[in-house]
Amino acid sequence: MTTQTAHPGTIKMIDVYDRSTREVPFESVPPRQQFVMLDKDGIETHDAGLAVERIPIVQVRVLRLDATGALAPAHRTVEMRILEYGPDERLLRSTTMTKD
Repeated sequence: MTTQTAHPGTIKMIDVYDRSTREVPFESVPPRQQFVMLDKDGIETHDAGLAVERIPIVQVRVLRLDATGALAPAHRTVEMRILEYGPDERLLRSTTMTKD
């Protein structure tokens, strides 16, 4: 049996560099960006049959970093980190992308 939490309806998107925020309807993002499913060991799974917990993503923080690791505007970004949070600021997933 999977523990499911209903999605509150919006995802708060935060750009950490300029502190801008916007709220987007959760239905406007792909399903993989609406919820994170965890297996019995607390590891993310994409197999609903293995999931024991389904947690809504309610906040996404984007950090753009320059070559020194400092927050930077888009034109100086060499690395971007995307942090996805569930209720109570529970970190669910993080992704790091680097410029080629």
